[in-house]
Amino acid sequence: MDDINKFKKQRKKLRCTQLNFCSLLGISQGYLSDLENNVKSPSKSLMLLLDYISESKVNEGLQLDVGNSLFKQQYLDLLEKHTKILEENIFLKEKLYGDNNKINGNAA
Repeated sequence: MDDINKFKKQRKKLRCTQLNFCSLLGISQGYLSDLENNVKSPSKSLMLLLDYISESKVNEGLQLDVGNSLFKQQYLDLLEKHTKILEENIFLKEKLYGDNNKINGNAA
């Protein structure tokens, strides 16, 4: 549940309304409310975005621009790198364990 509470903490740190923060994250206000109230768990990609926001220059006192296309492009680039790393990990796992265990990932 600690991951979920990160959303509210980060939103408060950025002094964003739920609507502004939702726009930045690309999620609905209802979903953000569910995350902040521990009703739902965030996806891994949403957590990656939150971590990126937490580590970005947004936190260094720069004005938050939820429509900033450069910020969104940086996130998309980061997500692409993350996806490539995951694909490489899957490839290495398949190479290590062989094609027989692709689906369940068990060692022979």
